[in-house]
Amino acid sequence: MRDGPLAALDVVFAGQEGVFLTCEPGLADWLTAHGAPASTFDGVLGGREPAPR
Repeated sequence: MRDGPLAALDVVFAGQEGVFLTCEPGLADWLTAHGAPASTFDGVLGGREPAPR
């Protein structure tokens, strides 16, 4: 996964760690399981997950 979407995040965020935000918990879990940092909007807004930098 580092060669695809995560490489694109690295370019956009100039070396800082980008995070995928989604409204789908299953997608966030899948992304996380495959090494991509991901959070849900509900988790971030509800204080259960840290807000991305």
